[in-house]
Amino acid sequence: MLEYATYENCIIVGRCANYILRHRPNVLKVHFYAPYEKRLEMSIDDLNLSKGEAKSMIQKVDEARSSYYLYHTGEMFDSTSYQDVMINSSVFSFDENVENLCRLIKNKYPDLGNSDK
Repeated sequence: MLEYATYENCIIVGRCANYILRHRPNVLKVHFYAPYEKRLEMSIDDLNLSKGEAKSMIQKVDEARSSYYLYHTGEMFDSTSYQDVMINSSVFSFDENVENLCRLIKNKYPDLGNSDK
């Protein structure tokens, strides 16, 4: 992760990257989240789970993420200390969230992708 972040433009999803790369100047730390009810609805609709199965899955995933993050960082997963941007993914569609994220990145790093830089 550190090597990629040093030598390449990259997107790193999860893996405590926001914490590990917290002191790097050219890193935009983005956290996508959604309210519980929206996550429950999406789990039922998109994954064809029963309400009980969806609740159980969400609880297990949340616990796994929290314990992984705490173990590797000593910090709470839901802390905003190492986030630059928080995006409620339930406000916009998937495609709109992608467009908004691309716009944020382009605004923060206007020279990104220019071959002469």
